[in-house]
Amino acid sequence: MDISEGLKIHSQNGDVTGFHNTLGIEFLSTPDPDTCMARIKVDERHLQPFGILSGGVSAALAETVAGFGSCILCPEKKCVGTNIACCHVRPAFKGQTITALARIVHCGRSSHIWNVEIRDDDHKLISTASVTNVIPGA
Repeated sequence: MDISEGLKIHSQNGDVTGFHNTLGIEFLSTPDPDTCMARIKVDERHLQPFGILSGGVSAALAETVAGFGSCILCPEKKCVGTNIACCHVRPAFKGQTITALARIVHCGRSSHIWNVEIRDDDHKLISTASVTNVIPGA
């Protein structure tokens, strides 16, 4: 999925200093129109007290990349997340880069469902998520 349209939508809506910037999320283009990708370089902001990546950061990354993908697919609509289910498989640590690949599995008129895999630098699975977005007024 080409992210240029999504970045344009975010900037038009005034979202240049939004949540994705707070977490340090970087969006990446993919060659597949049914996928969206983003990554985070894990730093102190992202750690839980035990020194590992907080599961909340993984969940936020998953919902953000899926929401970004839905916005690209429906540029004239406002897409919002309504459900997310995450499974955390292994820890990630400060200094690692985690990458989320979201693949749309249902692209309906009023809802989208995305499966998201988050992997580390060695391509090891960190977390999986299922994200549901709705398109109000569709």
